[in-house]
Amino acid sequence: LADQSSRQETWYQLRIPIESYNKKIGNIPDFKSIRFIRMFLTGFDDSVVVRFGKLALVRNTWRKFEYKLDTTGNYSPEVTNDFNVGAVNIEENDKRAPLPYRTPSDIQRVQTLSNNGVNLLQNEQSLSLQFCGLNQNDGKAVFQTFASRDLRQFGSLKLYIHAETPRGTQLNDNDLVADIRLGSDFVSNYYEVRIPLKLTPLNTGLNPDSKEYNDTLWIQSNNLNVDLYQLTQLKNARNLSSTPLNTLFSQLQSNGQTYSVIGNPNLGDIGGI
Repeated sequence: LADQSSRQETWYQLRIPIESYNKKIGNIPDFKSIRFIRMFLTGFDDSVVVRFGKLALVRNTWRKFEYKLDTTGNYSPEVTNDFNVGAVNIEENDKRAPLPYRTPSDIQRVQTLSNNGVNLLQNEQSLSLQFCGLNQNDGKAVFQTFASRDLRQFGSLKLYIHAETPRGTQLNDNDLVADIRLGSDFVSNYYEVRIPLKLTPLNTGLNPDSKEYNDTLWIQSNNLNVDLYQLTQLKNARNLSSTPLNTLFSQLQSNGQTYSVIGNPNLGDIGGI
């Protein structure tokens, strides 16, 4: 403060979904030609001072899946008000409580050269999924679609997964399962990897910059590291069995993860994940 003293302040992060507007004035058809934005606050009994740390428009290539997860193709709408999709990053969440965010130890941040010749580290961030009130055998999902993605040039698919629960929530290791599907669609032609998740304790007592903390934040058994050739072998094994194409064919792996296939997915023509 001006008198050199300090005090605790509370900051709120607000996300306003622009597609969920309350009313439309005039004949504006969509959001493709926006020239002005006006924002105002109401409901105060006295004058207030509002400080904005950052005001920005944010886009996300991952979209909420608005339906219940199944393999029937008969999608029924799902309530997603208790499901938030966001991001955490090393520059804004390095002091996050109770678990500060850290980049996985195997990931190296990209360097960029500034105008004065100084090497700067670019920001690194992760997709964040927050949900509550999840029923038994229920799920929440996000998805990303492609025109056509050829994965045959790659040897493996890696994904780092972290799981934590708020204080006071009764949740144990392996109660949550991460489900990764990739294929030409999400109903009848895809590969699936199911990973039972272990929770990171909220009070690790470790230095956030230590390797031990990083290994606790990104638990090895939670991570996806699948050899893509294993998926094609799985489909060959299904084809040699008596399992119908429209039935999910699964194999439990030695690491506790389950690989499955349904239909006739092609790694040379991936339409989404």
